[in-house]
Amino acid sequence: SRTHCPLLCRLLFGRLAAWISRPNAMAESSSSAGDGSGAPAPGRHAPITGRKVRVLALHGAPANSNIMRFQTASLRRQLGAEVEWIFPDAQFETTPTEGLQHHSEHSFQMAKSAFEERISQGQPFTSWFRLMDAPVRDGEDNVEDFDPVISDQEMIEASLR
Repeated sequence: SRTHCPLLCRLLFGRLAAWISRPNAMAESSSSAGDGSGAPAPGRHAPITGRKVRVLALHGAPANSNIMRFQTASLRRQLGAEVEWIFPDAQFETTPTEGLQHHSEHSFQMAKSAFEERISQGQPFTSWFRLMDAPVRDGEDNVEDFDPVISDQEMIEASLR
């Protein structure tokens, strides 16, 4: 019933770590420079003030932004209106392989359950990469796939995937 969220809590509250407990109780472990100034410890970010924290929520594969919204509903409720959420959809549509019924290394290609179909609200299931016929690329090349998403946004403090 508790969610540990060190990055988001540090950004929102200027603390290294905190627990978000139901119903909104907060037990914290504070981190400061130790000089009595209340400034963040070296290498730590000061809390964001004057605007909302922006969180880029990248869905898994195969999925879509509606599924990610469903998966983050509790966290979004806990963090409240101080956070702006960005839910992009991946660019590669996925299709199930007919007859595949077992969770295995091929679960990426399985038909979606009725529950998954319902929470996707008619949106296609997508992936951030292509599974078949894709050349092997190193990590830096894969970053290009996110360029359209990131270039349309202002600074993003945290990402979820």
